This record gives sequence, structure tokens and C-alpha cells, in this order.
Amino acid sequence: MDKLVITFLFLVVFVGGFILLFSDNQGFLPYQTDDAYLPTIYINGTQFKIEVARSPESRKAGLSTRDSMEFGRGMLFPFATNDAHAIWMRNMKFPIDIIWLDENLVVVDIKRDARPESYPEIFRPKSPARYVLEINATLSEVYNIKIGDKASISTL
Repeated sequence: MDKLVITFLFLVVFVGGFILLFSDNQGFLPYQTDDAYLPTIYINGTQFKIEVARSPESRKAGLSTRDSMEFGRGMLFPFATNDAHAIWMRNMKFPIDIIWLDENLVVVDIKRDARPESYPEIFRPKSPARYVLEINATLSEVYNIKIGDKASISTL
């Protein structure tokens, strides 16, 4: 009986956290906060604390309002459907790597070292994606993140 209750509670917490993380009407998860409150994405054995851009406004602004991003951080853009979600470098002040993930959190494409001066170029994945992850430039290469890698997300 105790195992059943524990399993049920674990599922409630896990599903609730997943819904909260990916609900589209919540805006930004605050970026300037204690690390304990930021979700973590794991790819190829590497972890990044992520801010989740949930609202259309936060997805449009992205990282463009910042001068830099701390090492080991990233921004995740969840979308309602798989598509060729486009990213541009409008008003960006630092280069990034753009990683597209499908609905199963598998890496489907990577744009390495997207630079602010590339604007107005638009970057799209070669395969449909549900999520876009932006991290500091060169880190996808440093950590050998490649197409086909599977990611996981923890809200703990």
C-alpha cells in the first residue's frame, strides 16, 4: 500500500511539474532567481539551468534584452506543435548556439555560433521541432552535443 501511495505522489508531482514547465500562458520563468528554482536540461551528460520562454512576448524577446548569459545557462522556447520554428539574432549582443529538439526531446538540428551580425538572416531547423534551446556559442561543440542526442528536463 505504501509503494502505491508513493508512486501516486511521485506521478502527481512529476506531471504537475511538467505541465507547469510547458504551459504556454505563464510568460517567463524568472531568470534572476536562485538556481534551485530553475529547471535543468540535460543533453549528452551536460546540464544547463534554463529559463523557459512560455508566452509569445517572451519568445519574441528571447535573449535580446541581455548583454550576456551566465555560463551553464540557457533559454528554452517551447511551442505547441512541431514546426520549422525560426530564430533570428535581432538586437542580440552575443553569439549563441541554437539547438532544436522534437517532441521527444531529441536534438533534430543545431546552428552553431549564430552571431548578432548575422541579422536579418533567419535560422530554421532541417527537421520539424517542438522546442528551441539557446546556449552560449561554442558550447554545443565543446560538449559534443549532436543531432540524435536525447535531452531530459528536471524541474527540481
